[in-house]
Amino acid sequence: CMTLANPLAGISAGARQGECTVNCSGEPAGDAALDEIVWAINPRNDTMENFVSYTCSFAEDYLRLARVACRLDVPDNLPEAPLGSNVRHNLFLAIKEAVNNIVKHADASEAWIRITASPDRLVIGIDDNGKGLGAAPTNGNGHGAERRNGLINMQHRMESIGGRFSTRSEIGSGAHLLFEIDLHKEP
Repeated sequence: CMTLANPLAGISAGARQGECTVNCSGEPAGDAALDEIVWAINPRNDTMENFVSYTCSFAEDYLRLARVACRLDVPDNLPEAPLGSNVRHNLFLAIKEAVNNIVKHADASEAWIRITASPDRLVIGIDDNGKGLGAAPTNGNGHGAERRNGLINMQHRMESIGGRFSTRSEIGSGAHLLFEIDLHKEP
């Protein structure tokens, strides 16, 4: 697993822009949930670099288990910008929801996570080659409502931290989700 001294060390150069590799051995589900809670509340993780490292590691592990190819486009050097625990927590949960939706709803074989960063702004784009957002079932079994609720939850999480969330999708052409946050703007 990655260390706090160099959180991006576990992401190989090929994985930073190319096919993901697995960085950590599998953990039991309870240990992973506890690790997420500890990470979310630990103030030593209040940096952009730690956030990006943790988020990419989560996404590649989760997508690997679902047999969805994960591709990362992450800058080699991230700014030394602080990310408070509330911002980290809500942004991570929004991204976790997006990755989960790819696995549960998209029928995708590939997902891309693209990150651009400056000391003042963080932008995360998540794309997949699945069936698109408009393809949610609407036959009354709750699946369509659940999918829309996930998008609404992502929107609310981003608004709660002063960020923006947008989507772009066409049926059969996958989805593009964009998470943006101005880092020096108070929510």
